[in-house]
Amino acid sequence: VHGPGSFVGTRLGCAVAGAIAFTRDIPVVLISTLQALAQSAFKQTGCKELAVVQDARMQQVYCAEYQLSNEGMMCLFDEQYLLPLTDSKLASFNAKVIVGDAVGMWQEQYADQRCRCIAGIEIDVSALISLVEFHNQQGNTVPAPEIMPRYS
Repeated sequence: VHGPGSFVGTRLGCAVAGAIAFTRDIPVVLISTLQALAQSAFKQTGCKELAVVQDARMQQVYCAEYQLSNEGMMCLFDEQYLLPLTDSKLASFNAKVIVGDAVGMWQEQYADQRCRCIAGIEIDVSALISLVEFHNQQGNTVPAPEIMPRYS
């Protein structure tokens, strides 16, 4: 998982993955934290369309909407954003289910929205492995020296 996330955690994770991949001369699959959470939420709830909101600190959130593909993978619907909690885009999600560690913040800001908020979803290793296998089969890999953390 290459982000978004905390500065230190994201850099450390990318450095370790890069070092292992470099020494073994193997490519790396870069998975978004938000996509990993979306895939985990699908596996846990069966929800085929959802939005992920993750706390980015300082009243901002990382967010994105996902839909289930024909292959059973949660795929990005639009774009992945880093937004202030007051941004109107957060109120206009197409998804009716919201997951992530910032669902409480989202509910406080947008209490009138009719979305089901599910707290406590964490990245499931089996969901992460299925994403890695899928992206690897699609050829979505990068050489170890090209691994870059994603902060937004």
